[in-house]
Amino acid sequence: MKNVNMNTSVQKHWSLGIGLLIASLASPLGVSLAQTTNWVAYNDHAPNYTTPVNGWFTHPRATGYDMGEGGGTGNLTNFLNGQQLPVVITSMHIGSAHAFGLAVEPNNNTPAAQIFKGIVDVANTGIIGTQFSQNDYATFTFSGLDPNKHYIFRGTGVRGGGYALRWTVATIIGARTWVDAHINGNGGPGVLTSNTYPASLGAGQAAWNGGDNLQGAVVGWDFISPALDGTFTIQSSNYVGQIPSGTAANNTYSYAIDAMLLAEVEVAAPVITQQPTGQTTVEQNRPFSLTVGGSGTPLFYQWYKQGAGAVPGATFATYSVSQASLSQSGDYYAVVYNPLDRKTSTVAHVTVNADVTGPGIATAFSYPTVDFTTQVASLNQVIIEFNEIIQSTGATDPNHYVISGGIGNPASVILTNSSTVALILSTPLAEDTAYSVSVSGVVDLVGNNISNGGTNNPAPFRSWMRGPGNGLLFEVFDGISGSDVVDLLNSPLYPNNATFRTNLWIMDSRAALPDDTRENYGSRFRGVFIPPVSGDWLFYLRGIDISRLFINPNGLDASGKQYLCEEAHADTDGNWGRIVSNPVHLRAGQGYYIEAL
Repeated sequence: MKNVNMNTSVQKHWSLGIGLLIASLASPLGVSLAQTTNWVAYNDHAPNYTTPVNGWFTHPRATGYDMGEGGGTGNLTNFLNGQQLPVVITSMHIGSAHAFGLAVEPNNNTPAAQIFKGIVDVANTGIIGTQFSQNDYATFTFSGLDPNKHYIFRGTGVRGGGYALRWTVATIIGARTWVDAHINGNGGPGVLTSNTYPASLGAGQAAWNGGDNLQGAVVGWDFISPALDGTFTIQSSNYVGQIPSGTAANNTYSYAIDAMLLAEVEVAAPVITQQPTGQTTVEQNRPFSLTVGGSGTPLFYQWYKQGAGAVPGATFATYSVSQASLSQSGDYYAVVYNPLDRKTSTVAHVTVNADVTGPGIATAFSYPTVDFTTQVASLNQVIIEFNEIIQSTGATDPNHYVISGGIGNPASVILTNSSTVALILSTPLAEDTAYSVSVSGVVDLVGNNISNGGTNNPAPFRSWMRGPGNGLLFEVFDGISGSDVVDLLNSPLYPNNATFRTNLWIMDSRAALPDDTRENYGSRFRGVFIPPVSGDWLFYLRGIDISRLFINPNGLDASGKQYLCEEAHADTDGNWGRIVSNPVHLRAGQGYYIEAL
């Protein structure tokens, strides 16, 4: 660890912390944390105060000084009370003029959306261009800061054009101290620093894919001490260094920061508020976690194992292990620290016992296969989820599985993940019938056979049955003149008086409306999603007009639905990869209410 009182580059991923931080900054929302925020200010490069688009607009308390070609200067506004601050932002662009058309908003629920949506409209006109070959860059300087205080900065830029090589590097200049607090987006290449590529980036620099960044990556610094004259500068320029896929392009443009937040905070030394659990016992190859609680601003974490030193990558409040090994038995402690102090937790003892029991069956259930040509479902699959990771050897042998009721061995077995198999049957199951499946010859990672104490073996299950309500309910509401979901929600027909209603076998409106003859309508899908495997699921969405997707991650109750993602613009290109949800954890064989508007 470098001395954090100097110009340090300590890469931190505040995927949770930043959301809580900004919630506390926006105190009118009613959220309060221990951190004291004196003020917070936002600036929008090209403000949109008048026309909200799916929740994106410029708040009246956000300033709108040009951060690009024309340059801009003026006092920032305290977002918390609307009063003018003595702090001034001055921006300028050096080099050739490169003002482009519309940027786009990042995907919802991304770090950038959580920070800026409803305050700064990231999708503004004239996104700021920079080009390495012409040695141009955009800068904005803050002045009027208190050199005895500390500051937080967050910024982003989103061109959204899918330009994988159009990268931007932001550099903090003139500050005496800082700590990196960049936030990787939801997927994508994230934010690169000197920790990632020391040959291409130096201290105080952060590179992100400004040419795309729908994943909502954010560059930022905490614990910023301005120069003694109360200033520091953020500079954006075209990055041409190393990236995960090779090297960023040096013959095209990139796009500068066009949405920013600056806050003055009172820093506080760390205090441990929750000690880790003293004793944790876990079976080999099973997960365990240790958690420490702390207060203070900012907060950093490092877990240690006595006798081994710092645990690589264990730099969050919770240290998690997905598969415990015998060597991970021992004593652990955490250090909670910031530039002001360091605090050490009590010791947590972890005992990892050897796995001497064969794997068991967590669940077994029938799962139909649908022929996309005939749209006919066949009960020719049985899914088995084991209660631990299994070896692939033996797991795909049909002779190791027997289904009751005269079905016998499956025709083939597919290993769908490390603990789940799909049995493909040559003889379909009868509908609404009780069966059981017996398993032999399947072993866990240490070689224990399922026949040696494996639980729930044979495992009972009941086959599905078809009915008039099977599939998804699709409803059309005519007379909708707008293209936003809110226009549907405000219709007098919604939600109980649909113009047209039918069941669909696929979540695609083209199955009911195969062409564009029908116009000026809104629609709703409702149904149940049953995942064939447990894990974190991503949901993709596309719609010609604005669309939103919801799921109840806890079960079948429609009232428990939660927002997943939305198509915020017309999507005439039909790109499936553009709108993707955050991961949502679902269990195999369980039903979850799903809805699209």
